[in-house]
Amino acid sequence: MKIAIVSLSYLPISNQSMGGLEAFVYSLSKKLIENGHNITLFGLEESKIDGKVIGITNLKNLREENLPLDNKYFVRRYVTYQMMALKEALKYDFDCIHVNLAEWQSGFLLNSDKNIVVTAHGNYLDKSLTKKIFAEYPQTKLVTTSKYSFNHLFTEYKNKYLVYNGIDLDNFKFNQSPKDYLVWMGRITPIKAPHVAIEVAKKLNKKLIIAGGIDYQDYFDEKIKPSLNKNIEYVGPIFGKEKNDLLANAQALLFTSDYPESFGMVPVEAMACGTPVATFRKGALPEVVKNGETGFVVDNVDEMINKIKNIQQISRQDCRQWVEKNFTLDRMVDEYLAIYRK
Repeated sequence: MKIAIVSLSYLPISNQSMGGLEAFVYSLSKKLIENGHNITLFGLEESKIDGKVIGITNLKNLREENLPLDNKYFVRRYVTYQMMALKEALKYDFDCIHVNLAEWQSGFLLNSDKNIVVTAHGNYLDKSLTKKIFAEYPQTKLVTTSKYSFNHLFTEYKNKYLVYNGIDLDNFKFNQSPKDYLVWMGRITPIKAPHVAIEVAKKLNKKLIIAGGIDYQDYFDEKIKPSLNKNIEYVGPIFGKEKNDLLANAQALLFTSDYPESFGMVPVEAMACGTPVATFRKGALPEVVKNGETGFVVDNVDEMINKIKNIQQISRQDCRQWVEKNFTLDRMVDEYLAIYRK
């Protein structure tokens, strides 16, 4: 099949992608190409996949003033390039166009007679606007990444499917014998709340290693940097074997996201290494982490602290098997191909 993937993020798509959406697009593209499909990616020029990349803009144009992500001028620029990428994809003869953008609604607003699949990696719209979009553009196929999204965020839409995200297990090696530290991994942003992980680690008197790119420098400088010392360490964004080793050697991953996640890629990566996860009962996380078996799903910080004290009760082998059963890349790609063919 000839498939277009539109994913104009503020970070390039490559094997160095750390964010959930970028990592998803890279893994999906790679596996589709391995399966013999013709893939064209529309996005940033710096993206690197085995298929064709049509660059709509580059990092210099997108972020020339080094504006923070919540700046209105940066958002206007980003969304403009995003729509340009979508319109560019319409010029070609593809079997289908798969839209992977934080603003999922952009794929609906194309209102095209092309075969379009939109994966909703989250939802930032209010229910009334979501309902209006669905009523006006019912032909587009919507893919949700969790039962939470399927049943609660996009309740009324009929032309929808559920496909859990998957990871390449070859990239995550199982480790039965962890070292004595906790890990937090993700984008350094207020809604991901690494400051909460710091609070938990301090109260437990445990070493914490924080990994990830800094999306909000002011937040990092005010909430994270003052706590850094020999027990609270920040190592920046990491990839490949270094990432695998950091996850695999941790006693537990603290996933402290402060908003309802539509999935949660880092918890799956950690569990694939055998590392249990402590997280909050928000969004799809109770689906991703099996409470009491692959980690703990809690309601507040105090409960997280108490549960971490018993983290050795969780079987690391059960964590790995949970991912092998539910969150493999092969399963995910097979399910997307079935949707493309429809």
